[in-house]
Amino acid sequence: MKHILIIFSLFLTFTSVAFEGIIHCTKIQDGVTTRFHFFVRGNQIAIVSDTPEGNYKILVSSNRQEVKICMDSPLFEEKGYYSILKDEVEKNQIPKIQRQTKTDALMIDGFNCEGYTLVSDIGTAIAYIGPENINLSGLSAFFNDPLYELLDAFQIEKLPRKIVVNKTTGSYTIDLTAEETRLDPSIFEVPQEMKQFQVTLE
Repeated sequence: MKHILIIFSLFLTFTSVAFEGIIHCTKIQDGVTTRFHFFVRGNQIAIVSDTPEGNYKILVSSNRQEVKICMDSPLFEEKGYYSILKDEVEKNQIPKIQRQTKTDALMIDGFNCEGYTLVSDIGTAIAYIGPENINLSGLSAFFNDPLYELLDAFQIEKLPRKIVVNKTTGSYTIDLTAEETRLDPSIFEVPQEMKQFQVTLE
């Protein structure tokens, strides 16, 4: 009995370890490939993207109540960031969910990934969920996209391995892979050289 309790204790310790690492995302839209990355440590998330228009980093608070958007772009005279609280967000078009259902699974990298479909008035999203316990939910309050609505509607706390989105404004796919690694704590901070911009949401 003592040995069983020790094994059970070790099992709980192992399964309670939060993911720390990088989610690599490859997005294809209209034949154009772009890449961005989710840096994740427990409930902390930093979304980083390098584009021809500049470098961007979105910091999501661990309680999902605030985002800070950091911008380093030649389109702006200064490097800076602005902060948005969840209660301040007024999305231009709040999706109205019309249907949500499970769909056929898809084999990805040897894993049988369950499919989930969400249909709203702004588009359709299908997510194929892998085995990794990585929680990207709680973001639909800030980002107007069927993908985040899907994760929150189904309360999915595992990593989507493939996403297919068809919106009224365009369609795209995203493939995601997880890389476990130790992260520099500074990735979850606003760079020191950035000044805070004041933004009024109307």
